[in-house]
Amino acid sequence: MMRSSLLRSVSLLVFVSSAIVVVGCAGSSDTGGTAGSPGSSGAGAAGTSGTAGASGTAGTSGTGGTSGTAGTSGTAGASGTAGTSGTAGTSGTAGTSGTAGASGTVGAAGMAGTAGTSGAAGAASVRSTGCGKENGDAASAWIRHDTIVTVADKYTTNFGKRLYWTKVPPDYNPDKAYDLIIWQQGCGQGPTPEGVPPSENNAASASSVIVQLLASQTNPEGVKCASAGPNGNHADSPELPYFDKVLSEVSAEFCVDTKKVFVGGYSTGGWFSGLMSCNRAKVIRGIGWAAAGLQSMHDACEGPIAALVTRGMDDTGTSLADTMAAVESIRMRNGCAMTTKPWTPTWIGNERKADTSACLSYDGCMAGYPLVWCPTPGGHTNTEDKTLLTQLGLWKLWSTL
Repeated sequence: MMRSSLLRSVSLLVFVSSAIVVVGCAGSSDTGGTAGSPGSSGAGAAGTSGTAGASGTAGTSGTGGTSGTAGTSGTAGASGTAGTSGTAGTSGTAGTSGTAGASGTVGAAGMAGTAGTSGAAGAASVRSTGCGKENGDAASAWIRHDTIVTVADKYTTNFGKRLYWTKVPPDYNPDKAYDLIIWQQGCGQGPTPEGVPPSENNAASASSVIVQLLASQTNPEGVKCASAGPNGNHADSPELPYFDKVLSEVSAEFCVDTKKVFVGGYSTGGWFSGLMSCNRAKVIRGIGWAAAGLQSMHDACEGPIAALVTRGMDDTGTSLADTMAAVESIRMRNGCAMTTKPWTPTWIGNERKADTSACLSYDGCMAGYPLVWCPTPGGHTNTEDKTLLTQLGLWKLWSTL
């Protein structure tokens, strides 16, 4: 059982992704097809040869008419041997070479460039049903929401009634789709919101609707802990429908981008996040946590997910094996190699920086699904007042997705 009451000054390593869309405008190069126009000029040249004199007029005569037909085929110019006008016919053969201009039509192959537009699929924003809906919540204040969650009968007593808090940006606009950050603290938190890593990050707070979850206050497997990991290692965890209910309610009440949902946590909240990284990867864009892992009992994981995982290497409350089980699960689903390199994000100007000196970024991950592993010095910590990975590092990663 892990406690967070002593660790409430939380830090956020926040990192989001913003997908960059590149439009394949190169397809416009297909206008090169107009190069075919030189062919028509070849035909014109034959016309000029018609000035070969009066042989043109000779065409008016019946016999000359034959060479006229020859003029159409070009080759029939040979029949122009009928006199000096025949020499004009020879110049007509030059016109046949003009047909080579037709090869200019190969320029149409340039249309293949339009395939570049496929990049736009990754950047598509999906507005929630709450967009356009006026909301009376006070800006930058935690607002409590009580909810009823449908869970298996064995969980109803302790996990049927739940609550959570929301905080909107200072200038919340119901017509703008914001990122959505969902955070779960550790064991021991009472029914009062805390300053969590995302809310302590100015950049994250300004561009996101932030949700703070609360572990069950009556969890029989761990007092005031999430039912995940060592405090509820069950594949049918009641935290899964709790997450679904919160996501559904928040999306209906606030204007958020459902393609930019980020989840994180510390200790028992980290175990919650580890479970979501596996069984809710289809709806979560990026995830990250400190001092936790992936519980052994879970249904098949859903797919890739961008992630940053951190653990103090002297942490006696979280086994390294459990943490690495989570990292390895994400590595395989993200298609990453087993090799790594230092993670050195770009910090801009006077931006506050997290200490990423211990962080490793896996090589070869599929585009848009990075995996960062940060084995830091220290024990069971949320990186508060130390590396600031949960407060600053997470958002640095998530904001690039």
